[in-house]
Amino acid sequence: MKTIIIDDEPFALTLLQEELSKIPFLKIEAAFGNPIMAINYLQQHQIDLVFTDISMPDINGLQLIKSISNKPMFILATAHKEHAVEGFELNVVDYLVKPYSFDRLFKAVLKAQELFSLRQKPEIESSIVDSIIENTPNHIFVKSDYKDVKIDFHEITYISALKDYIKIFLENQEKAIITQMNLKAIEEILPSDKFCRVHRSYLVNVKKVNAFNKTELYIGKVEIPIGDLYKNNFLQRFKS
Repeated sequence: MKTIIIDDEPFALTLLQEELSKIPFLKIEAAFGNPIMAINYLQQHQIDLVFTDISMPDINGLQLIKSISNKPMFILATAHKEHAVEGFELNVVDYLVKPYSFDRLFKAVLKAQELFSLRQKPEIESSIVDSIIENTPNHIFVKSDYKDVKIDFHEITYISALKDYIKIFLENQEKAIITQMNLKAIEEILPSDKFCRVHRSYLVNVKKVNAFNKTELYIGKVEIPIGDLYKNNFLQRFKS
């Protein structure tokens, strides 16, 4: 994957370059301390992945993402965790809070590689069949890895959006099922009394939620942001 790095702090920029150089499937094309110069570069070059800080002069990282029309994937790396929800609203691949470990960085890059690999595959149909048995919707079939995979609703813990795909996470299954579909389509199929949209990029099984506050919820050890547009509906579900 072709990548660039944007950070106005020279030490942070150099450190991230050194860390990313250890990852063999990444090719660092350029590094910028000035976000305006980075925008000009992105307008003239095809880049797959961008690492950017948020707090920078002239234009911050969130504004930078909004200014790009043909968007590559973005990973935010910042010392400020309070922008996480807004970052995910912009469909960033991941949000790293400084200081972060190499393991955490590598995990973020793997998520980007997964999405990059999906984009290289020929487009596949994401049809859903046999979604109703005896007039009671309790499972769906989705196309994944060129197979029809049955998914029982009660086994779903949460679903996350991955650009033109969704990742369906199931109980007692480490690897998510990935299929080409948007979150709105799956939301319309799942029973509304059991599932709740909590974020532009997340849909959860309400029975699997272990804890929550006004900005995030937890399913097991997984932390999921609650978007402002969905907060009232989600909180109302648990008060009723």
